[in-house]
Amino acid sequence: MRTAERPIEECLLELLDCLGIEQAHIAAGGNPTFTDWHGLATRYPERIASLTVVSPAILDGSELARMASRLLVVAGDQADTGQGAARLAADLPGVLLHSLRDYEAQPWADVAADRGE
Repeated sequence: MRTAERPIEECLLELLDCLGIEQAHIAAGGNPTFTDWHGLATRYPERIASLTVVSPAILDGSELARMASRLLVVAGDQADTGQGAARLAADLPGVLLHSLRDYEAQPWADVAADRGE
């Protein structure tokens, strides 16, 4: 009989506890549905000293409201990630937004496509 898997945020908390780390600085990116940081940030924000999110998809800002003053968002100003970052910064006073001018985050690369300019 297969047992249910533990949520990743519980595994991360156990690791932090085992290492004697009360708060950690987290840098993350990608769609929160498929990442490890989201559950930790939304369920245990007191364990995160700071959170840097790179090129986030459009997020529900209310989930991260308790972390707003410790949140840095880095994103291009183009396409969905630019819109998501701008909306997140607008929805959460205290969030620091760093926009990369004329940059569009691509899921398969860390460089912008050549626009022939």
